[in-house]
Amino acid sequence: MTGLSFAPAPGAAPRSQMLRAQTAMELRLLLRNGEQVALTMVVPLLLEFFFNLPLLYSVGPRRIDFVVPSILALSVMSAAFTGLAIGTGFERKYGVLKRLGTTALPGLC
Repeated sequence: MTGLSFAPAPGAAPRSQMLRAQTAMELRLLLRNGEQVALTMVVPLLLEFFFNLPLLYSVGPRRIDFVVPSILALSVMSAAFTGLAIGTGFERKYGVLKRLGTTALPGLC
């Protein structure tokens, strides 16, 4: 009866499989919230386009040295702050925050 028996293999999955699973889940969660996609991808791309227009030659010939780090910093900050706010809003909408409040987990303070 070995064909019908179930014998799990103890131990963790390989790192590559765990990384693929986590990445796939994060991408699905990101794509469900269109606001986060806009803030993460569209806004920085529009700003890059705007700051590379020919009217902004006052920054100098190497304006990429100024523009790219600025846009990267803006992207990280906007994704962090708004991602947290949008994520909290969606968690509240779907009742996750209420469920977390009723768990047996201790408070952080």
